[in-house]
Amino acid sequence: GKTISLDELKNKEKKVHMIPYLKCLKDEIEIYDSIYINGVFKGYTMENSYYRKINLDEKLRNKIEILKMIKRKIEYLNTCGVFIGDFNVRNFLVSPAKNDVMMCDLDNLKIFNLDFDTKNENVKRFNCKCKKKEYIDSYCFNIFTICLLSKIHDGYFSFGKHYLPKILDTEENRKIYNSMEYLDNSYQKKYLIDNLR
Repeated sequence: GKTISLDELKNKEKKVHMIPYLKCLKDEIEIYDSIYINGVFKGYTMENSYYRKINLDEKLRNKIEILKMIKRKIEYLNTCGVFIGDFNVRNFLVSPAKNDVMMCDLDNLKIFNLDFDTKNENVKRFNCKCKKKEYIDSYCFNIFTICLLSKIHDGYFSFGKHYLPKILDTEENRKIYNSMEYLDNSYQKKYLIDNLR
């Protein structure tokens, strides 16, 4: 894996100790024990779930339902001072019946004043161009929505190269996409998933 700094480890350790006590994260993958090597925090163990990560080839209607569940999760967590930031198919697990979604990369969340540890390009771009930090999840989730519905692996998305898939191509969503492409402090918290064709 990639090496992380001591500061990042300290940040992660604080979050890992805090997460089991946060009511807003009780429905996510459970964190069990912290792992220390020679007294230094190295990571943690977590429950093994029968939920599976999201498949890019999933049926469209299932993807829409999964995205709606994630959106509800975002809205709830944001009111609790928790932000997801890094949206990718590996961070979410879906129940076999596809009626529940759990997050599994909890130590990379922004929790209160403890920042994201690893910032992907979308998080970096948002932080650089928009001061409304509490809107970061709507922005990053919108990109995730485009990627999932277009079967693009996150990390490969770029404005001007990838556009709204047909099901999202509405007048309202074109405005949202435009505000994301030309991101600045006028950005509003709106979700592409709310305006389906």
